Amino acid sequence: MATLLDIFRNYEIDLLEMISEQWGIEESIDWLKKPAKQIANALNDYSLFSEIHASLPDEGEAAFHYLLDHGGRAEREVFARKFGDIRELGAAIREKERPDRAPANAAEILFYRGLAALAFFAEKGETIEYYFIPDEFLAFTNKQQDVIENPVISPLTDINAKNTALSSPTRLAHILTLRLAALRGKVPEIEISRLLPSDAIPFLDAVLKETGVIKSDGSLETQKLKETLTTQENALIAGLFSTWRKSDAINDLRMVPSLTFEGQWVNDPIKPRMKILEMIEALPDSTWYGNKEFEQWVFETQPHFMRLGGEFEQWFIKNAESGEFLRGFNTWPAVDGAYIRYLITGPFAWFGLVQIAQRKDADPEFIFMKTANAKSLFSHSPSASQSDTSHKAIIHKNGEVYLPVNTQREMLYHFSRFCIWQGKNESYYKFRISPDAVRRAEQQEISIPHIQTILRKYGQDPIPNNIFKALTRWERNGEEIQVEEQVIVRFKDPKFLKKFDSKFLKGLIVEPLNATTIIIRKKDIRKLENTLGEIGFLVENRCKYNQNKPNRHEGNNETI
Repeated sequence: MATLLDIFRNYEIDLLEMISEQWGIEESIDWLKKPAKQIANALNDYSLFSEIHASLPDEGEAAFHYLLDHGGRAEREVFARKFGDIRELGAAIREKERPDRAPANAAEILFYRGLAALAFFAEKGETIEYYFIPDEFLAFTNKQQDVIENPVISPLTDINAKNTALSSPTRLAHILTLRLAALRGKVPEIEISRLLPSDAIPFLDAVLKETGVIKSDGSLETQKLKETLTTQENALIAGLFSTWRKSDAINDLRMVPSLTFEGQWVNDPIKPRMKILEMIEALPDSTWYGNKEFEQWVFETQPHFMRLGGEFEQWFIKNAESGEFLRGFNTWPAVDGAYIRYLITGPFAWFGLVQIAQRKDADPEFIFMKTANAKSLFSHSPSASQSDTSHKAIIHKNGEVYLPVNTQREMLYHFSRFCIWQGKNESYYKFRISPDAVRRAEQQEISIPHIQTILRKYGQDPIPNNIFKALTRWERNGEEIQVEEQVIVRFKDPKFLKKFDSKFLKGLIVEPLNATTIIIRKKDIRKLENTLGEIGFLVENRCKYNQNKPNRHEGNNETI
């Protein structure tokens, strides 16, 4: 069609100035020496083009892709009906209106960036005016597509069981179920950390809010909660993947654990997510790649997939550990690279797009491969993937409950709502029935008979009868046996205790045991030492606590 130089030779100087400003090159142009040629040469830069292309607003991107889909050009009248038309403005009006800074439509967005031009072409015996993409940019878009469809990244070929440890897959449907139970049962953070990866919680909450399971007031929508628990796993994951893929409310960047954020700047969550998904989709199935190599490939071919030129300075991002601001292009590995690592080890792995593994050698970087299941997610067609089985819960006499990791989500939800969360291994989720578990159930209005029903429905026979007896006794009598951590204080002479009891130790004694022995609370050890020390006694402290830790009212040189 036409090159940049062919086009720019016919442009007035003010129009060239506007285009160069849009590309950020106006300061480098000598306007007295063939500016059209200089600008054409400057714009013939793949990296710079990729940055400008990526910065297009949605309507400009749609118009540009329309031209690409039609061979790089479209009749002016046809194009104008869809995307608007450039206004016929002279130099003086352009200077006043500045259509480059305030374009009226998608056509002007492309035109004043130099991404599209107008020209007449002979077609079927007549001359027709077209919007078209300059030749150089058409070549660049072909290169962009080639980069994605034909990745130049070397696979790993020496992967085997001897040198590689596969990471246990974290099934999104199960961690979502656990999160719902934690929210419903108000499970303490210390227990949650035993079963849920900490970096998954912000993601899970965002997905649940986007799907309407978590309402605006923080409560759970009962019907949507039930649908989440009962929908077949493959259909559930496909639906959640589709929701996440197009959501601008789920902001993956803000969930990267190694980063913190300040200021009012806004990022686009969808564009970088889609770009990395495209690059993952282009990889062959069941082929291992090193994370370092994948990041380097993205850096070399799509360095501006998330941040454009000015955004490397404008986004206020800090290293979460050091508090150091991460500004400038040299922070790409710490920000953009960290974002890629989070996507792969987080959402991509949770959705089952990739399998993660760790080399057993000294290299700390993980490796990954695209799974066979990824194809069904990318094609929006639920696969016949693994489903929950009907394994029973193993209930022990001491109240421990083991649930197989491939258990039904409904069963997992019921037990994790009220049981104490203890941990997990490759085979089982581990819970415990205890007084705290029963109290947690009571707070959710889960009765003792209901708990017993859950045990009978999901428990593997024979279920220890003592568990039912203990629950029935609790329902009838409440707390009957109490175990507490307290401190015993012994005095050599009974008269000391008698003397101190009324005068100095008032409020410290929990219970006297005999004439020389009392019980105090562990938190009162320091207070006892100080009180007796003030009247001339050295206290021999045999408790296991930090004796050298000073009281907040004392200096660091205290001697007991």
